[in-house]
Amino acid sequence: MLMDELRKYNEAAGYDSGDIVEKLIELSNLRSNVEDPDTLYKDVEEALYQINAIAQNPYSKDFYRVLYNVLFAITGLDFD
Repeated sequence: MLMDELRKYNEAAGYDSGDIVEKLIELSNLRSNVEDPDTLYKDVEEALYQINAIAQNPYSKDFYRVLYNVLFAITGLDFD
């Protein structure tokens, strides 16, 4: 049942991508280990944007939707 839910595109409504990016960076503990935190933020934001766009496409493979949903889930934020 859980895998079926992960394979569906779930929009993270109510959250700015910045909220998700900040939480992912915080959870990774990478911010303190990089020379340019702004570049890290921009790169993670762009990666999340790309994964989200691919996950929305119904013709893309399910693993993109699973990855997007897992990334969102590990932030501890909730889908609306």
